[in-house]
Parts: sequence; C-alpha cells; structure tokens
Amino acid sequence: MRFHLITALVLITLSCQEKGNHPLFDEVMAIHDEVMPKVSDMSKLSRELKKEKQNLQDSSMIARYDQRIRELNEAEEAMFDWMRDFDAKRKTDEAYLKKEKKNIKEVSELMLSSISNAQKLLENNDE
Repeated sequence: MRFHLITALVLITLSCQEKGNHPLFDEVMAIHDEVMPKVSDMSKLSRELKKEKQNLQDSSMIARYDQRIRELNEAEEAMFDWMRDFDAKRKTDEAYLKKEKKNIKEVSELMLSSISNAQKLLENNDE
C-alpha cells in the first residue's frame, strides 16, 4: 500500500516540474511538499506515544495517549487520501485547484496540529 502511495507522490512531483502548470497548481504542490516529509515525524511520534502508554496506570492518561495516537493516524490517512485522490492531470483547472488548495491546507493543519499535540503530551505539557 505504501509503495503505491510513494509512487503516486513521485508522479505528482514529476508532473509539477512540467511547463504549463497553473500557478495554483504550484501553490498546491508547495503546501504538499512542505508537510509531506512530516509523515515520518508523525510515525515516530506515534511509536513514542505507544511505548510510553505501556507504562501508564491512569486511565485518563491512557485515554489522552490513545487520542493523540488516533489524531496522528487520522492526519496521516488524510494526507494519503488526498494524494490518492489528487488528479495531477487537472493542473490547469482553476476551480479544481482552488478546491484542492483548500483541501491540502486542511490536511496540513491537521498534520501540524496532531504533531504539536503529540509533542506536548510527550513533554508533559498537554492541557
């Protein structure tokens, strides 16, 4: 599954380098390219949360850890869903690109928020 997603990422990146892209296409890809590398950070944070959770006794803290793990998983899934659904062939369709820019911004915010929340919990600064 991840192989197919990585292949899709490579194809999207290559299509970004072609001439004739709408400026919005480049903006969409810039947002994607900025947050996509953070997927590995999210995986690492999820592993750290799962490891620390094993040592917890307090059910409310366990629930917090579960919530943060869930947030990371949902954000990662949102990125892969967006990549799977994004149609790079429509790189000159302004209406489509406006919608996709909004969508990738939402994915970016979800990813950054889940990372921040997980880091706060690991640093014992979770509210």
